[in-house]
Amino acid sequence: MKFNKIVLLLVIGCLGLAACGEEATPVSRSTTTAAPTLSAVAASAPANAPTMSTIGVTQGNGLTMKAAYAVVAPMITAWNANTILVSVFTPPDNNVGMDSGGRASQWYFEALAPATSQHSTWLVKTVSGGKSSGEKSIEDVLPNDLTQLMGSHKLPPLNTLIDSDRLMEVARENGGTKSDQPLGIRLESPAKEGDPLAFDLVFYTGDQVLRLRIDAQSGKLVENVKG
Repeated sequence: MKFNKIVLLLVIGCLGLAACGEEATPVSRSTTTAAPTLSAVAASAPANAPTMSTIGVTQGNGLTMKAAYAVVAPMITAWNANTILVSVFTPPDNNVGMDSGGRASQWYFEALAPATSQHSTWLVKTVSGGKSSGEKSIEDVLPNDLTQLMGSHKLPPLNTLIDSDRLMEVARENGGTKSDQPLGIRLESPAKEGDPLAFDLVFYTGDQVLRLRIDAQSGKLVENVKG
């Protein structure tokens, strides 16, 4: 039974991450002793999919997480009114980083309709001049067992969580101020029962890695690991 659950978690990671397509650049995974999240067990995801939750500080046009979700939320509801969110992420790509105000030019929102097993990922893009648009980047129908597993990892309403601007404030307060490899972030329910819902962030400064986990509801630092 444990083996089957691990296999299903791997499939979840692949499905959610596949939305990035060729826009994402794979990065190396750091080794820590922390409990793995769903992204961590998805280490065998396709090579062109993001495999690690990371954050950067590039400048440019973009939206915070909640502002991006406001763009695409009506589209998700029109697609299926009974959807839940299972993950939110940005591509781990040097050209699609996050600025110091928590704004990114690309956001992905992974949605599931448990009653019908419909699964989709939606992309919000911001281009020069600040104009934003939303589109469905992937859609499929999942097996019932996978639908049940994903449904058990649904996210709470995003309006109950901190936004990415506050996330960056907390990151800066805890050493996340320098990065020569600006990348993205990821939010999903923890794989280990009892762990808090948290954003995973990784800063690269040369060969040094700083891994931060920040509680998505309180904004408090959960973990700070240097490697």
